Amino acid sequence: MKPRKTDLPIFIDIDGTLTLSPYKKWGEVLPKRIAEVRRLIDGDFQVVLWSGGGTRYVRDFAVANGLIGAGLAARPDFFWHAAGHDLSPCFCVE
Repeated sequence: MKPRKTDLPIFIDIDGTLTLSPYKKWGEVLPKRIAEVRRLIDGDFQVVLWSGGGTRYVRDFAVANGLIGAGLAARPDFFWHAAGHDLSPCFCVE
């Protein structure tokens, strides 16, 4: 399925999404998912990588996997859940 380009950024959690290990830094990288993120970045989508491991880890992961051009962020404290229409503490976003 081809993603639809929007003005909204795409937030991608690293651990357990781009790696096999959801609760561990530097888990085994999933090459097909990395390639898809690169395709999004090259297609001028706004991609933001994030992790509970902090911004330094996110930056190092992006550099190590050729994901330059993505925004970088630590795990957010709150997120907007469209279905619930409220701000909720961010314990886990999948």
